Amino acid sequence: MAYLTINNAEFLWFLVLIIWVILTHLFISSKIKRKSFLFANFEALKRVTYSKERATSKTNKVSLNFDILFVRVLAILFFVFALANPVLWYEGEVSDLNYVLAIDSSSSMLADDFVPNRFEVARQLSKFFLNRVKEIRAEMGIVSFAGSAIIVSPLSADYDRLGIVFDGLEISRIPGTDLGQAIITSVNLVVASGEPGVVVLVTDGRPTVGTQVEEAVYYAQDAKVPIHTIGVGTEEGGVFIKAGFSRLDEEALAAIAEKTGGTFFRAENRDEFGEAMRDVFDIKKGQVPFDLSVFFLILGLLLVVIEWGILNTRRRILP
Repeated sequence: MAYLTINNAEFLWFLVLIIWVILTHLFISSKIKRKSFLFANFEALKRVTYSKERATSKTNKVSLNFDILFVRVLAILFFVFALANPVLWYEGEVSDLNYVLAIDSSSSMLADDFVPNRFEVARQLSKFFLNRVKEIRAEMGIVSFAGSAIIVSPLSADYDRLGIVFDGLEISRIPGTDLGQAIITSVNLVVASGEPGVVVLVTDGRPTVGTQVEEAVYYAQDAKVPIHTIGVGTEEGGVFIKAGFSRLDEEALAAIAEKTGGTFFRAENRDEFGEAMRDVFDIKKGQVPFDLSVFFLILGLLLVVIEWGILNTRRRILP
């Protein structure tokens, strides 16, 4: 069931401007009409402009420009609606959760068991996750981690900006993989929002420096924040940075997910990665908002352009 709400109903009082515009238009048009009859030489106009049969009916009429009035009234109507901020609510897929995606940017993510490498596949397919978050109108934050964890985007519903953030992610120059700090930083983002949320950890699962993973897991348990872990890599492993070699640490990631109430997914290829991310969402039917303000603003501006066109073509006054 769809319905409409008005967030700024006080702006609807501006609709009285329509009455003022109509009265002003009719008053000015009537004055122009009287002046036209006063100064016009109808006999000359008949000879120059019309045939004898049409002269009588055509030269004694002055347009009241109702087309301009109609366009002007509609433009005001749309501008007032844009200010009133109407929102259309319709039934769709929604989620009560916020999502924080923590993506591993350590050098081991350059391993070549994915083509071109783990990191590039993880970064591009994380944008699939973003698209799904956009569909259910949830908020999302992004954490990048290697030897330390960095919040590259707080929780936000600005999906265009989040997409740009994903495009700008790069392998970190800080050596090591601090998986524990990545968990704590991501959980803090969820807790700070004051709303329920989950963490999605995208990594090859091999902590090498920093906070102990066990401590981070306890922290997530106390905060009641589930952690879904997605392992990017293969059992055979891959080579990175000349002599480096890395395999997926499936046991570590499965333990993190199990202890925090999340789920472990093993993505060995692009398709499995996408399927894993689909299963993360807690989706239900609910009311989805659609802001109509921009729509009405665009219509209002379009009508202003149309009015300008009429005034400068059909209703143009020659000097």
